[in-house]
Amino acid sequence: MKRPGKYQGIISLGALLILAPGLIYWFTWRKTLRLWQDCRHLQKQMTSMQTDSLSLSDSLFSPRIPCMGEEFLLPRILPLTERFSCVVARYTPYMTRQEGDFSLHTDEFLLQGEYVGLLRVCEGIERQLPSCKIASLSYFLSFPNNRRQAPKLTLKLIIQYITTSNLHGS
Repeated sequence: MKRPGKYQGIISLGALLILAPGLIYWFTWRKTLRLWQDCRHLQKQMTSMQTDSLSLSDSLFSPRIPCMGEEFLLPRILPLTERFSCVVARYTPYMTRQEGDFSLHTDEFLLQGEYVGLLRVCEGIERQLPSCKIASLSYFLSFPNNRRQAPKLTLKLIIQYITTSNLHGS
């Protein structure tokens, strides 16, 4: 006589070994693996973008950069910072790219002060220097080495502008 559940144990074991991992993958690991692949893809894109952009060491350093003729950008921004009680902690000018008569200049400022004052400096730059574009600005707290001093609000401001070596059209 045949027993009705003779192969039930083997079928249960097969289902446990074959179907269970498939179901576990489908309901849990599938989305995780897709996110991991997307993350790797985005990471590769970011590294390729970083190598494409010029760093400060790759750029042509120019300590005297003309903005709108023979003027310099720093002297035009200093009155704004003094007016709104801000301090220029660091100023880094460099030439980003040059093609023919045109040059793209990038100036990086680190300004320290109150939030409203820093915001008004940015507004003043936009109004008084229309040929210059604020490419990036970011606020962060800088902590001094002395623990008794309060952290300072710092604004990292990147300004870009284009100049030509042929200013008078000759």
